[in-house]
Amino acid sequence: MFRRASIVLLLALVPALVPASALAVNDTNATAQPMDAAHNTASDTLTGNSGGAYRYFAINYPGGGVPVPITMTAQPGFGTGGVATGFKVYGPTGFVGDAIVNDHSTTSSTYAFTIAHTIAGTYYVQVFNYIQGMPLSFQLSVGGLGAAPQPAAPTAAPASSAPAGEPIPAPPPPEAAPAPAPAAPAPAAPPPAPTAAAPDNTTPEGAIVLSQTTSTSGGTLPGKRDGNFNYFWLDYPGGNTNMTITLGYSPLALNSDQAVGFKVYRQDPSDPTKAQVAGESSETGRNSSSATEGFTLNQGAAERVLLQVFNYLDGITINYTLIVSGLAGPVVDAGDVSTPDKALTLAPNAQLAARGNFVGDKSGRFNYFLFPYPGGNKVVTVTVTSEANAQIGDGQFGFNLWDGTNRVGTAAGGVDQRGRRTASLTINQGDAKLFGIQVYNYTPGIDVHYTIAITGI
Repeated sequence: MFRRASIVLLLALVPALVPASALAVNDTNATAQPMDAAHNTASDTLTGNSGGAYRYFAINYPGGGVPVPITMTAQPGFGTGGVATGFKVYGPTGFVGDAIVNDHSTTSSTYAFTIAHTIAGTYYVQVFNYIQGMPLSFQLSVGGLGAAPQPAAPTAAPASSAPAGEPIPAPPPPEAAPAPAPAAPAPAAPPPAPTAAAPDNTTPEGAIVLSQTTSTSGGTLPGKRDGNFNYFWLDYPGGNTNMTITLGYSPLALNSDQAVGFKVYRQDPSDPTKAQVAGESSETGRNSSSATEGFTLNQGAAERVLLQVFNYLDGITINYTLIVSGLAGPVVDAGDVSTPDKALTLAPNAQLAARGNFVGDKSGRFNYFLFPYPGGNKVVTVTVTSEANAQIGDGQFGFNLWDGTNRVGTAAGGVDQRGRRTASLTINQGDAKLFGIQVYNYTPGIDVHYTIAITGI
């Protein structure tokens, strides 16, 4: 009797004694976790193994070249895991590509790959970890899968007479055996939701706005001798934040390091109809099948810039993935914020950036914002940048920082070589506070257009 009870108790304890990774239901392609528009995120912790530890996810891709960006944030970052952590994508014809990574942080990094193929079918995401015993926490998201299906309307019951009652490619280490390409068929990924055609961003007029603080995109871009292009709008928040742009592409070709890449353009202050080059990419990594290009923008002023991805490889179509980190996030219209009771809150769960304008007066005109600072000595920067205007004088544009009725800081807008005025203050303290931000304009009769952004959150 006691022996039988001991055996039953031991069996009951088995799940607690076996590592969670060993019990994962999606550790092979045959048990891949389906992802669709209604279930487009997943998170897990994957403990590494020198022979490879994996998680698999299945996507029913609609084909037609529609871009479906896959993004993974992982802890620890690439600076710790290196090429031994990341993810790969497989499709109906086998290996499709490696994720690229946009930074070498030791704590957290973003990996991305964009599926943009003509072939429809089930595509597999293989998250891998080859570092023996190291836990890798990851958060995976898939975009571009269309709208989530709506719940079906309730169906009326039949009448009865009865009574009522959703950087750098990361291959496995050389000493580890490569993971086999997923075998088909795999368990059912849900049927794809209706998906819009790939957006036409081949001209600046059709540029796509990348509106998250870290944004991923991509697609296919045919090449020709005089160049084909894709365009994206990027809102840079200023405050000397690093905005890092990483482009990964394949296939490689002769001179592809010069013929494929990107440029960043800004408006010419002397002629608004023209643009100036603010920066351009250079090759940051290459393997036998793909390469990465990168560029980082760092400056005091906030501004919107235009990213141009180019392909001059005549007759060769590239598949590319784009990661941009350090963006302002969604930039809203401030609207009427002319009095404290109309102040717009700038916060991570709302928006961290806004554009506004107001006419100045010699006695001062003001726009108001609120910022709930989280405390904990978080280093946060408030930046306000005006558009170029030679009529704004020293001391006439900037902002005050208020803690209740106490003014705790003032930043006057300094002029840069482009004629813009930028004011910036950094907050770093232990206590959480609700700060008031009062943007001022003492330029009589001058309508100042500005951007305000919070960075470091």
